[in-house]
Amino acid sequence: MISEPVAAAVQYGLGQGATHGDARDTVAVVVDVGGTGTDVTVVAANGGLLVEAGHQHTGKVSGDTMDAVLMKHFAAEFQKQHGIDVLAQGASRAVRKLQQAVEVTKRTLSAAPTAPCAVESLAEGLDYNGTIARTRFDILAGKTYAPALEAIEAAVREAGYGLAQVDQVLLCGGAARVRRLQTSIAGLFPESTLVRDDAGELDEIVASGCAAQAALIAQGAVEATSAAAIEAAVLARPVGLRLAADSLAPVLLQNTPLPASRTVKVALPAGETRAYLAISEGEPVPPKEANDQDDDDEAEEEEEQEEEDPARYRPTKLLAEMVLALDAADSATRVHVQFYVDVGGKLTVTASEPVSGKSISAEIPHAN
Repeated sequence: MISEPVAAAVQYGLGQGATHGDARDTVAVVVDVGGTGTDVTVVAANGGLLVEAGHQHTGKVSGDTMDAVLMKHFAAEFQKQHGIDVLAQGASRAVRKLQQAVEVTKRTLSAAPTAPCAVESLAEGLDYNGTIARTRFDILAGKTYAPALEAIEAAVREAGYGLAQVDQVLLCGGAARVRRLQTSIAGLFPESTLVRDDAGELDEIVASGCAAQAALIAQGAVEATSAAAIEAAVLARPVGLRLAADSLAPVLLQNTPLPASRTVKVALPAGETRAYLAISEGEPVPPKEANDQDDDDEAEEEEEQEEEDPARYRPTKLLAEMVLALDAADSATRVHVQFYVDVGGKLTVTASEPVSGKSISAEIPHAN
C-alpha cells in the first residue's frame, strides 16, 4: 500500500533515476488539485526511498470552485439576455446542465486561448451559447487561488524546509491543468525549482503511479507491504560541513531515512598539510528579499550573483571539529569524508586520504 502523494511521486519517477527524477536527494512538493479540494504533500526522496514530510489540505481551491466561477459568469450572461437567473433555482436541472457544460469549458481553456459554453434548452426552452477567453477566466478565478498557495507554504514550513530548498513541484489532479494556477504556484518558488505536469494525464497520475508500483511488486522487484510496515526513523535536521559562519554544505538532508550513509570528496589547496573539517547541523536559509528601492548598479549586480548561487543552508550547531594530518597536498589530493547515521541517531564521520591511507574518525551520539 502506498499513499496517493507517493504514488504521484512514483509516476513522476522521483528517486528512480528517471529523466527528471534522478536518484539524488530530492525534495518535492506534490500538489493534488481535485474536484473537491487541494492536498499538498512534501515528499523527500533519499537514496531511492520516499518519505512524506509535511501535509496540508484546503477545500477552498478545487475543480468545483473553478466551475462555480464559470457558472456565475455564464449565468450572468444568460440572465442579461433572457432575464432568467438559473442559479437562483438551486439544485435544478438547469444548474446541473450548466455545471456539466462549464466542466468541458474549463478543460478546453487549459489547451486553448478561448472556449465555448453551449447548453441546449438551459431554461424555459431557451438555448445558451457563449464563449470566454482564458485571460478573462484567469482574472475571475485567479482571486480564488490564494488558499492553495498558503497551503503549499504551510506544508513546506511544516516539513522543516524553505521554499528555496524545494527541487520539484509535481502537479496532479484534473484541476491542476489550469495554466494560471500553475503560474501562481511556480511564482512561489525560485527559478531553479522545476514545476512539472509531464507525467501523463493529470487526473490519472495517482492511478498510474499505483499501477507502476503494482507492476514492480508483480515482477518481484519490491515486496508487497503495508504503509505502516515501511515507516522509518528519519533525520530531523540536515548535517554537513560548515564552510563559513553562514554557509553549510549539507551531506545528509533532513527527512533522510535511517540508517543512512553519504560520502563527499573535499579538495585542498596545493601544499596544504592539514585538512580541517567542521561538522555541523544546519537549517534552510530563506531567500533574501530583493530591495526594490535600491537603484545602485553595483548592489543589483551583487544581488543577481546571490540569486544565481544562493546559500541554501546555514550552520546552527557545531557537532565536531576534525583535523587530518597529511603530506603536502597537490591538485589531485582529495579527502573522502563519510557521514553515517544509525537508526538511533548516532553520527559517525570518517575522513580519509586514499593515497596515504591516513584517516580520522569522530562519533557524535544522538546528533539529531
